Amino acid sequence: MKSAVATLILAATAATAQITLNTPSGATGAIQCEVYQVSWTGGTAPFDIRLNDAANNFIEEVGSNVQSSPFQWTVNQPAGQAFALVLLDSTGATGLSGQFTIQGSSNTACLSASASTGGSSTAAAASGSSTGAAATTGSASASASGSKAASGSSAAASATGSAAGSTSSNSAAIHNTVGAGLVGAFFAAAAALF
Repeated sequence: MKSAVATLILAATAATAQITLNTPSGATGAIQCEVYQVSWTGGTAPFDIRLNDAANNFIEEVGSNVQSSPFQWTVNQPAGQAFALVLLDSTGATGLSGQFTIQGSSNTACLSASASTGGSSTAAAASGSSTGAAATTGSASASASGSKAASGSSAAASATGSAAGSTSSNSAAIHNTVGAGLVGAFFAAAAALF
């Protein structure tokens, strides 16, 4: 009798720990630059929500320390790309959505120059010489570019190591765009020169 009760308790505990993560689909699916409600059942808060590509490589953390379902995610990935959502709970249990493809939209406000290839971007304003650096994960290709004005020159370098310089004027802004490879964090930096 005691073993039967223990078995029932273990089964009930396992059932509550099981996570079912809904897959984006149809009219309520993941649409480029629109809000999608990530929803699930089961698991123990807090939750981390991650986005993986079709090859199951980590792309980005969609939400961390999330307390309950649903979670609103602004879909910041370009249309046509295939992904899956991964939900991790505080006990280490994992839920995985099915694979889905980002649907198209005329809204591109959430996509930066490198986010359209799966990475992210960073920008910094400065009034003089400055350096910028960022490390991200995302696209299969990586590049960095920097531009500086106010009677100076600019340098651009790609992740493959090529460099080129040019001159410009009437601005004191430095803009660095950085993308990185899918296989891990990749570091790229561009520095504005005098």
